[in-house]
Order: sequence, then structure tokens, then C-alpha cells
Amino acid sequence: MLQTTQWAPDTCQCRVSYSWDDADPDDQRVYSLVAIDTRCSRHASMLIGDTHFAQIMEENARKNKALGRLEATQPQLFAVAGDGSFLGQWRFDAGHTLRFTLPGIGTTGKNQFLNWCNSNLGIGTVAID
Repeated sequence: MLQTTQWAPDTCQCRVSYSWDDADPDDQRVYSLVAIDTRCSRHASMLIGDTHFAQIMEENARKNKALGRLEATQPQLFAVAGDGSFLGQWRFDAGHTLRFTLPGIGTTGKNQFLNWCNSNLGIGTVAID
């Protein structure tokens, strides 16, 4: 059955509505834009809805993959109180680069993370401040 979901990613202030078929297996679902409900300032110039939707979907996936890699390789960056909170910081800059602050991680660890990001998420799509 076709479903419509309103979504506000944690990567920006945009809000979109998209449709998907719940009969499709999770790994085969196609998400189709229904409407751009709100545009954030960083995405305001993206006037073509499908381009905007693809951009925020990609940014959200990139952030999730990068955080997943950090959690696997630098578990000390995630709260030991059991809630899994990230102790560093992340943000997207105006050029859509995902930027991290990684407290307590040395040069080797940062370089290993950036190398993984360049290989798996695209060269220059992630940076460390």
C-alpha cells in the first residue's frame, strides 16, 4: 500500500513529504518526492524539488554512515552512559561538506577516518575541523 511520510531530517531545517510502498522490502523501497514543505537557508537555492530531495537524502545517509564508522572505530566518542550520544560535533557547511569536531582523537585516527570517508562517501565530502 502506498504510504506518504512527512520528514524533517536532523541535517537541516527542511521538511519534505515523500511516498513509498510498504509492500516493497526495506532494501528495495523507492522513495518519491510528493512535496517540499519547507526549505532551510542552506537549501533555499535548490528550486527543483527532486534535486532538493536527493540532496537532503544523500546528506542524511552520508552523516549516518560517517557516524556509524566513527562508532565502530572510535567508540570512546559515544556516551558511555548508555544513550549512545555522540561526544563530538558535526555540521554541514554552506558547500554541503560534512564537518566533524572529534575531541581526543589523534592525527592517525583522524586520517584513518578521512581516508575511509574519501573511499566510501566521496573525496572531499567530509572534513575534520
